[in-house]
Amino acid sequence: RGGKGKGGGKKGGGRGDRRAGGGGGGGGGGWDDAGQPPDFSSISEEKRAEIQAQIEVFATAGPSGQAQAASPVPGDELAFPASLSALERRFVHSTVEQHTGLTARGAGTGEERRIVVTRGPPRDAADVGNIPAERQAELEAQLKALRDGVEPGVLPKVDDVIRVVQVLGTDRTHLQGRTGTVLGTASLAGSGAAVSVCFEGDGAAFGDGLVLTLAAQDVAVLEAARPLREGSVVFPKTLTGLERKLVHSIAEGIGLFSQSFGEGKDRYITVFRRAPSSVAGEGVGGLSASSKAEAGAAAEPDT
Repeated sequence: RGGKGKGGGKKGGGRGDRRAGGGGGGGGGGWDDAGQPPDFSSISEEKRAEIQAQIEVFATAGPSGQAQAASPVPGDELAFPASLSALERRFVHSTVEQHTGLTARGAGTGEERRIVVTRGPPRDAADVGNIPAERQAELEAQLKALRDGVEPGVLPKVDDVIRVVQVLGTDRTHLQGRTGTVLGTASLAGSGAAVSVCFEGDGAAFGDGLVLTLAAQDVAVLEAARPLREGSVVFPKTLTGLERKLVHSIAEGIGLFSQSFGEGKDRYITVFRRAPSSVAGEGVGGLSASSKAEAGAAAEPDT
């Protein structure tokens, strides 16, 4: 079924469920491909001051303009217009994080995407808190691996640091577990890829160093060289609705895109990493044509 995406990493109206990276209540306002905070210097000082002033007033006064009581009203909202740019929306997220008791969330998609600031904890925070801490940490680790370009199955590229994960040859200790740096890559006939890897010398079997060609499937990326290519991770259908909400929330906070697909027991979530040429926070604008098609497929909101 067709439907529009819904941003913000939180539950709300709308038939689709697409979140754009840019930070939730505790997401650092989104991070770039090098794991650094975004640069807001391209936003004019006047615009930044205007946004900060609006948030400051909202943080200290109720909707009537009167001083806010000691116990803030959870339902109060400050809605920024859809005319804000992607970077300005990220600046709102970043500014809100400096105010205890406020939460910023995205709403809408495309030209209608906007930021809404509310008082109180993020939506669904209490429900997500029911997920065991160990499971939360597991899902977060998988998402951070995607953000850093070291997700399972990612194809190595030049200057990546890799570890050999398969047993190669008759000597089980010869290569397995060793680390090296990728010097080059090549496609193999049919399917798959090969990588040329430089291993440092060990004074023994590898002497002063050794360059070997390995199948890409036999190595795992430990440290990905920048810039990162786009990538994605498909989470299994076995995730619960609450786990999908948590994945959406974490993904948004670290600058990834997420989308749920399917219905009922066939529902699953895919998380995307943008190519570095993309415009931060602009929906799926930085994804390839194939990824855009997948991310724009019909979806329904998680419940």
